[in-house]
Amino acid sequence: MIQRLKQFIEYKGISVRKFCQICGITPSTIQTAITKNTSISTDKVELIAQNFRDLDMNWLFLGVGSMINEQNFDHTEPQPKTQKNTKNEEN
Repeated sequence: MIQRLKQFIEYKGISVRKFCQICGITPSTIQTAITKNTSISTDKVELIAQNFRDLDMNWLFLGVGSMINEQNFDHTEPQPKTQKNTKNEEN
């Protein structure tokens, strides 16, 4: 699974650090898992699923189907959890 996650991160064209920042995960968690080819905890997978809805979980877990869930495909890049998105509304 972790190698497919690495493939998804590369597909998105972002660094592991940026990916983790978006998900609210410590970069060493993912980097260590990739380096040692180990799994990550379900709470981390949950954060990934919440922040990258275009990632097909069947593909991630089982290697079945397409990497991208076309129904949830989002052309915009998710914003890091630490960054507040504020919009000025004009009335």
